[in-house]
Amino acid sequence: MFNEKLLKSKMTLTEYDTFNRLSQGMGVDRRTLYDKRKGKIRFNTVDIIRIKEVLNLNDNEVMEIFFK
Repeated sequence: MFNEKLLKSKMTLTEYDTFNRLSQGMGVDRRTLYDKRKGKIRFNTVDIIRIKEVLNLNDNEVMEIFFK
């Protein structure tokens, strides 16, 4: 289960405070990120690693956002 609310709260602490900016930081199309957020496409390992790096998340935060 993806916790979009928690991800958004982490985003607001960075320069990637919108999903458009986050998609740019990840190097993915804005529409692709939208589809992943809405469950049309699953987040893959590469996506999660990119988000972790871009937002400077720790392992616990990643677990809370993507796996709980």
